[in-house]
Amino acid sequence: MTMCMWFFFGNAVVLALGEGIDWPAIVLCVAALTVVRILPIMLAFLGSKFTWRERLMVGALGPRGTTSIVFGLLAFNALPDGRYADTALYAMTLTVLGSVLLHGGGSVVIARSLTGPPPSARGGPGSPGTDEPDSRVVATQG
Repeated sequence: MTMCMWFFFGNAVVLALGEGIDWPAIVLCVAALTVVRILPIMLAFLGSKFTWRERLMVGALGPRGTTSIVFGLLAFNALPDGRYADTALYAMTLTVLGSVLLHGGGSVVIARSLTGPPPSARGGPGSPGTDEPDSRVVATQG
């Protein structure tokens, strides 16, 4: 079933990119990849032990894929032929493609920008150029 769904998504990509994409679909895509996803995640984690940076990272890196395709195709099939159905299809297509590009190529950059440099880059015990051993390594060896 998953392969069939991705097959239909591939057809939607060809259709959407072949006909050109209007600005409402682009606006919906950008909103889905940012505010519409991040804000509910931030609110859902209120009262949790997660820091604001961790909440932001979960919201920013949450992929949009299978579920978006299913609901996008359901909306496309339920709407009458025309502008609204096309906008739903194109927005879904752009959102999933944007998510693939953002999370495939940009997830490491986003994660590093939200969490800071790795511990070895900050200096301190265990980092290159210091004689002080890392306490985690010493503890496991002892």
